[in-house]
Amino acid sequence: MEKPDADFRASAGSIAYTGGRFDYEPGWYVQEVEGLTDGASTSSEEVPRDQGEGQHDIPNRLDDARSIRLSGFAYAQSLGDLGRMAREHGALLAMPEQSGAFTWLEFGDWFTTDVRRGSNWRFMRDGDTGFASFTHRFRAPSQVYFGVEPERASGTDVYVTNRGTIPSAPVITVTGNMPGGYTIYGPDERVYQITAGLAPGQVDVIDMSVGALYRDGVILTGGVYGSRVDVWTIAAGERQNQALLPAAGAGSMTVELFPAFF
Repeated sequence: MEKPDADFRASAGSIAYTGGRFDYEPGWYVQEVEGLTDGASTSSEEVPRDQGEGQHDIPNRLDDARSIRLSGFAYAQSLGDLGRMAREHGALLAMPEQSGAFTWLEFGDWFTTDVRRGSNWRFMRDGDTGFASFTHRFRAPSQVYFGVEPERASGTDVYVTNRGTIPSAPVITVTGNMPGGYTIYGPDERVYQITAGLAPGQVDVIDMSVGALYRDGVILTGGVYGSRVDVWTIAAGERQNQALLPAAGAGSMTVELFPAFF
């Protein structure tokens, strides 16, 4: 547990949190934060060496979710308003299918990760003072979180830099008039081939984290792909190239890369 920065801000759904000085303005004031700066949580299998010292060197596993906890107090200028805050707290991400972005400002930068509601939430009113203490817990299924400002470059031969600390997959948007399809060449001799022609006004979006292609918002399947449909990431701290080559016609791409962290 740690005290947040004075400029700490966070939001989840309809609730906005602050770590700033209490000034008798209604809001959710955070006094303790846990789970945002702990880094990766790893696990491993411990397998002793046969008739030898130590263990076999087995890679770490990143099996755990990221657990985030915010504790502090809520303040409202009337008991009616405090009751509305209590009900807002009670419903936040409570339905089984609900998830959402948890976004926060710390160390002068904004970050975000997808979360679900965690267990053991608490909201305890302090009599009729307008104050209530709270504890909110969130579960991020992935330990990875991202900066909210991407590195972005456009053209046919572009470079982007990963400002994060772990590899991150780009999102590539392709437009133009390429009746014979196109090929994108990525780092480490990776290749992504599309044989389906792209007409003027159409927009292809390729999510390299999974290799999925969306044309005008609809995922494409079947015979639209070439013989190689590689996916790739940009290594942490590196500036790497991606190049678009139409089979015929002309086109352009915009590459976006969100820095990724543990």
